[in-house]
Amino acid sequence: MPKLRLIGLTLLALSATAVSHAEETRYVSDELNTWVRSGPGDHYRLVGTVNAGEEVTLLQTDANTNYAQVKDSSGRTAWIPLKQLSTEPSLRSRVPDLENQVKTLTDKLTNIDNTWNQRTAEMQQKVAQSDSVINGLKEENQKLKNELIVAQKKVDAASVQLDDKQRTIIMQWFMYGGGVLGLGLLLGLIYLVGGAVRDALLGLPVKDRDWVVVGSTPQEMLDAGYQQVGRDFPVFLHPQTHEEYALARTERKSGSGYTGFTCYAAPDVTLEDDLKRRDLTINALAQDDNGEIIDPYNGLGDLQNRLLRHVSPAFGEDPLRVLRVARFAARYAHLGFRIADETLALMREMTHAGELEHLTPERVWKETESALTTRNPQVFFQVLRDCGALRVLFPEIDALFGVPAPAKWHPEIDTGIHTLMTLSMAAMLSPQVDVRFATLCHDLGKGLTPPELWPRHHGHGPAGVKLVEQLCQRLRVPNEIRDLARLVAEFHDLIHTFPMLNPKTIVKLFDSIDAWRKPQRVEQLALTSEADVRGRTGFESADYPQGRWLREAWEVAQSVPTKAVVEAGFKAATIKR
Repeated sequence: MPKLRLIGLTLLALSATAVSHAEETRYVSDELNTWVRSGPGDHYRLVGTVNAGEEVTLLQTDANTNYAQVKDSSGRTAWIPLKQLSTEPSLRSRVPDLENQVKTLTDKLTNIDNTWNQRTAEMQQKVAQSDSVINGLKEENQKLKNELIVAQKKVDAASVQLDDKQRTIIMQWFMYGGGVLGLGLLLGLIYLVGGAVRDALLGLPVKDRDWVVVGSTPQEMLDAGYQQVGRDFPVFLHPQTHEEYALARTERKSGSGYTGFTCYAAPDVTLEDDLKRRDLTINALAQDDNGEIIDPYNGLGDLQNRLLRHVSPAFGEDPLRVLRVARFAARYAHLGFRIADETLALMREMTHAGELEHLTPERVWKETESALTTRNPQVFFQVLRDCGALRVLFPEIDALFGVPAPAKWHPEIDTGIHTLMTLSMAAMLSPQVDVRFATLCHDLGKGLTPPELWPRHHGHGPAGVKLVEQLCQRLRVPNEIRDLARLVAEFHDLIHTFPMLNPKTIVKLFDSIDAWRKPQRVEQLALTSEADVRGRTGFESADYPQGRWLREAWEVAQSVPTKAVVEAGFKAATIKR
């Protein structure tokens, strides 16, 4: 018992704060990393970090702020909180002794009998930091033995990692009565990453949260109750929240396209390694459980400057990132974000190198559909045009740029510009993807007009139907969205002339758009036609009475009692006439 009390007092001394005086040797506390500052106080700027357990020289202390000035092995001087210094060497040098203690304890725990529950109750009064160990102590004898086997493996792994200085080890030990019962090594460090951190910093709602686990293995995740969902990547679902937890990993280009990557996930992959594989610096941010932001690639600076900048040249290995950057530009355009010049240049290089040809139609449409839900979907297509990708992925839309229209009706003249203005207006009128996509495609037929007939485009509506079908078939656009785009291309000009239509033509229009079975199409055509009229320079606030007349005509058509018509003696085709 005296010996064990001595061990306890020795272990408690590891965390004691040293009394500081000049020119003495000190050791940085065994925490993950310790930030150092340019002066004695929290208000001085951060100038770097010192590693856990590093030996430093104490130069002076500031009693008012409880900071100490130290000098590290490289001769650098900086200020650090006094509580972060210790007079004792780091735990790193004590791991071998602790391993011997664990072996001894493992032999003792083999003989634990039915008094275990009583001993567990007493231990719970002294345990304050490790839920996993506490829960283990509540289990039956056999489960405890299994947990100790796992703990021993973690000790072995910790020893290797300490030698390589690749991992930070948080060590906790617990005592019962006169003996130490276990040693817990918490190797998994969990960070919130990506979009959740980015949007929170921008003051935007956070919808989904993704996590990265550093220093763990798939088996440890499974043992903790997580469910693995990725075959190619080590991604797991939390047993309660069902949020995604991915092991830190690196990726290496091993083939063409956005799927040609080899993934490597292991406990020695650092958080910085994982963040480096991400596309943009504003997505390469992480947050620890204390709320501290980890920003190895200046994502905070780019957030402040409203820049979309790639993390590394590896950006060019994944052609899907061209579409992702265009989508982010559309999503954050209202906040003033723009693409960094060097990133746009890299996107052009990727396009000219033919990388986009490896994208599947399904992925192109998925990114396009997401972009169409943003506040400024027209920015997505403008970015694609700026880097040359519009010509590759949407040649029917790209062909509209440079095609003139009569200045009397289109002061903007260029049909491509009019198309993007119309899409912008549609986004203000409706949140529906099918309305926005149909508006985007409404003038495709003008790209078929021979130059000698410019600037007039007679019959461009029906002529564009085939191009709509071609575009939708190539990108695997859903049928319902495709059908509305076809109808808008064919009939938008007819709706502009609505006051001149006779009742027979109006009823025929309702038949053609299948309004009797799909009445929502009347409203959709009214919105797309309004967007067409208002998507012109100087007409942004124009009234569009044709839309109201179309809706009113539909209400009248619906109000006709079918039973009364039949009772009047009309039959079959006569009713239609």
